[in-house]
Amino acid sequence: LFAAEDGFKISFALLDFEQPTAVQHFGACIFYDTIRERWETITDKNLIAKVKETLMEKLALGAPFLNQSVTNKLTSSLAMFALCSMPDIWPEPIHDLATTWSDQPELLLRVLAELAAEFVRVQIPLTQRSVVKSCLHRKAEDVIRIINLILCDKDATPSLRNAAVECLEQWLRLPGIDLAQWQPALLPFLGNPSDRAALARILNVVSAHPDLPFIENLAVDLNTFLASITCSVIMEQLRMLSKQHSEISEESRAGYIAELEEYGLLVAALAEFVEVTISPLLMGCVEKRSTEVLR
Repeated sequence: LFAAEDGFKISFALLDFEQPTAVQHFGACIFYDTIRERWETITDKNLIAKVKETLMEKLALGAPFLNQSVTNKLTSSLAMFALCSMPDIWPEPIHDLATTWSDQPELLLRVLAELAAEFVRVQIPLTQRSVVKSCLHRKAEDVIRIINLILCDKDATPSLRNAAVECLEQWLRLPGIDLAQWQPALLPFLGNPSDRAALARILNVVSAHPDLPFIENLAVDLNTFLASITCSVIMEQLRMLSKQHSEISEESRAGYIAELEEYGLLVAALAEFVEVTISPLLMGCVEKRSTEVLR
């Protein structure tokens, strides 16, 4: 096993843009593993600064042409670096990244998504983990604004929207999040069921949140929104598919079946959400003798 300093030095060379993709990916993997496994042994402040600078530079310059596997590992590495560095070395990574990459929103969203995803894998002392989690929770509003900006932008590219959805999904999985706080990001997404697979994933994540059955106002708002807007759109789309059934050619049958399967997963996710929320709501109505929710 090599020291952390040696690992980074090797990575710096392997990540050269002139290297083959496989070599760059190997270098990115070494980078990630060195940060994750050996962070506590790194004391050289100049080396830490060099690591941050290298990751930021490689991602900013290489994002348009780097192989996706290399980019993914570098975004994970930068996220892991940020988590390990909070709050003393890099106190405001979300703010700094949003400022630096204001003209590269997709890259920004990818790294923000990895911040939440890597939190469960970061190896830091429990006291620091608690502080880092609190820092992430405090910055959730900033992430929500960024996601909301993209999801509400009708001109956003599919790739950019997908990055926003992935970011939303990962942050909804972050331990201890305030689910009600994320309603502003959820509603624009739930109202546009064009990406059926992504919508099903988000609904499943929300349904699995342990606090959902106990947040009455949020449960009512989301159910109302889903029933009045999302389900109406889905029903109309299913009616159109039903009319097309007799006209489907053999060549397009596979695509038609795949589309139906996506709708099946989405309907199942909607049913799961309703099952999780309706029972507590009805019990609450009985206890409060209120007919508001029932209406």
